[in-house]
Amino acid sequence: MDVVALAGEVVDDARVVTADRAITLRGAAEAAVDGDSPRIQQVLRNLVGNAVQHTRPGSPVKVTVSAQDGQVVVAVRDEGDGIAPEHLPHVFERFYRADPSRSRNGGGSSGLGLAIVEAIVTAHGGTVGVNSALGQGTTVRVTFPATAARRAEQHQ
Repeated sequence: MDVVALAGEVVDDARVVTADRAITLRGAAEAAVDGDSPRIQQVLRNLVGNAVQHTRPGSPVKVTVSAQDGQVVVAVRDEGDGIAPEHLPHVFERFYRADPSRSRNGGGSSGLGLAIVEAIVTAHGGTVGVNSALGQGTTVRVTFPATAARRAEQHQ
């Protein structure tokens, strides 16, 4: 499946729902992976949704899809407040919320989104990581192995 096309659908949907901010996509000409298309799209929806939900209105979100060294890399970057360093090691834990006021009863998150992302990415042989700086924003980066045919082309 083409990850750029999946990301395009997610970005288009997010633009409709959150017309108050710029959500951009920059994609490689080709970024194909073997995998479960609905699950990979769920990863992208969770990442873009988190970037929108946990930043101020009007904060831009940038999605980048690239293919390099036999990997397809997706980065979702926001220009929000960032995540405090003490919370970064825990963001992929089930039910973890850096801000306790974001409870399900208060209409916030359940703390499952990034745990689901990590589980899906890992099941596809990929990796996930996060970088964040207070006052500068957050980038979540996932990698998937490129399709076998694409990896063979890169090694020739």
